[in-house]
Amino acid sequence: MISAAHYYIPKVNGLISFLINFYFILITIQNKNLNLGNYRYLLCYFSIINLICTLFDILVPISVHGYQYSFLAFIVGGPFVQKSEIHTLLLAIRCGLISAAYSILHCHFFYRWKLLRNHDTPKNAVSLWWFPCFFLHTTFLTGIWVAVSCLLMQTFLMGANEEKFGYVGESFLEVHGVDIREVNVYISVYQGTSYATSILSYTLFSIFFITSNISLLILIILRHLIIQMLNKNKDKMSKNVRSLHQQLIKALTVQLVIPSVVCLIPSFLTWLLSLFGISFGGWLSDIAVVLYSVFPFLDPLCIITYVPAFRRKVTKIFSKSESTFQSNVIIVRPA
Repeated sequence: MISAAHYYIPKVNGLISFLINFYFILITIQNKNLNLGNYRYLLCYFSIINLICTLFDILVPISVHGYQYSFLAFIVGGPFVQKSEIHTLLLAIRCGLISAAYSILHCHFFYRWKLLRNHDTPKNAVSLWWFPCFFLHTTFLTGIWVAVSCLLMQTFLMGANEEKFGYVGESFLEVHGVDIREVNVYISVYQGTSYATSILSYTLFSIFFITSNISLLILIILRHLIIQMLNKNKDKMSKNVRSLHQQLIKALTVQLVIPSVVCLIPSFLTWLLSLFGISFGGWLSDIAVVLYSVFPFLDPLCIITYVPAFRRKVTKIFSKSESTFQSNVIIVRPA
């Protein structure tokens, strides 16, 4: 049902994600010299969400299919490929985790804004009382997408699913060689079906569109507030502190661009093509799925690259490894 790239690349990315996120958690918790305070728990929370996304990406691999005015997302393999209500719920959660990428960035941007606003240190910028709020925020954003996905898979409208199956079934069978009724799938059909089905699909797409853009807008606003605060206080900062905050701005920009490129743009592209009645093949599905599987390890890499404490720690570890290797090398000189 899927290409070799679609099958293997997300699994390779998943392995990289596990290695990087577990290593990131390890150096965050074990190294007291980083002087992170409660911030270490926030960073671990990021990595845990990334690991959950990776786990679902491997265990519940999905693909998308576009035929005229319809859009489909469905499970293509793994232990939950068999048709069942529980497995369709896992599909909904898998789709909902796309919004989790924004929720963890909201928490991170909020932390940085609060750090500058209150002139706090990393030790006390984030109270432990904020963590239930962070968790509820992630659950809320993910839950919206899960609820919408479940609505697209239910038959609360008389014959709604059978109507959708009839619209896309022949195309799906021709491309994937499987009867769509035997697949865990959610379907949006915007035209060519009953008025009620079209209105439902447009309404649920609007919910996806609005929540995604609000999430992106929150990040843009927080980034603007952070930069505004940095510019306002730049004359009060030393040269080293200004350099540190310039690196912070770069990190904010990269962290803002990453989810937009690897999560938001592919999702909207596939949806918009369906809205305008443009069918798309497996190549676009491959690109969308592969890009999404990259996010869980790009976020911790971004932090390691732009946060000096982590960059120095990683550099120091690799320098020690290189020194140890060189000290163990036996040099044989000619007699």
